[in-house]
Amino acid sequence: MKKILSVPFILCVVALVGCSTAQTPAGNTVDISKVDFTGSTKIESCETYFLGFGPLGDERASPVEASKKAGFKEVVAVDYVEHSYFIGRKRCAVVYGKG
Repeated sequence: MKKILSVPFILCVVALVGCSTAQTPAGNTVDISKVDFTGSTKIESCETYFLGFGPLGDERASPVEASKKAGFKEVVAVDYVEHSYFIGRKRCAVVYGKG
């Protein structure tokens, strides 16, 4: 009887683990209306989570890695975008820079 009850409990815990994360800084907002984006390039660095496990793959949602990949000499702005799905999520660092 204990084994029968423990399986649904474990499945519930695994399903809820992916919902228990927070991206920092959670409350930081900045007015970027005066930022000059002319001549800047946009690049994303993403990481994927599946059933609460991750990040999976070689890439991380890091502004530093995205800047290195693009060869930026100057970073104009950094933003984070997160897409949540039923069994996973994808989190990306979006970097605007000039190279």
